[in-house]
Amino acid sequence: MVNFGIPPLRFIDPADCDTIQQGARLELPEIRAALEEGRPIIVRNVTKGRKYRMTHALSPRQVAMLLAGGLTRFLQRQWGVQQ
Repeated sequence: MVNFGIPPLRFIDPADCDTIQQGARLELPEIRAALEEGRPIIVRNVTKGRKYRMTHALSPRQVAMLLAGGLTRFLQRQWGVQQ
């Protein structure tokens, strides 16, 4: 998932998973800052007006890849290729 710029997140409280319905609209308003700072990611369930604390098990390289927008952009930056 990281290769495509999709963050694989885990619920800090696994019971929160059961409160999300199919079709729910979720927002991750400060995900970039949370990833950069290594703090929990807040996911807002706009449909139900709830917030969830999420975490991940990503390596620093995987976080950098996500912040770049995926593997292709990460490698382009590593190799100095113009986008």
